[in-house]
Amino acid sequence: MTFSKTMKDGSWSWVMEGKDTFPELAGDPFYQQDGRTDVVKLRPEPGRTYVIWLNSDKFHNFKDHGGRPAVPYLLAFETKQ
Repeated sequence: MTFSKTMKDGSWSWVMEGKDTFPELAGDPFYQQDGRTDVVKLRPEPGRTYVIWLNSDKFHNFKDHGGRPAVPYLLAFETKQ
């Protein structure tokens, strides 16, 4: 996920919609050197639909350096069979 401004390092909210739609993580999230791009590696399974919130009503740790949280964003994707 790339934001329009630099974000607070070590602060993110990759939020689970449900256990059956959240992919297995393959490591901890981290920001690239630009401070705007947060990376999380996944282990998706073939033929599945995944749903991930970036921030939510309850979790809002994607924040800029002023402490302002990013607007919640729903990311949904499918993997090939």
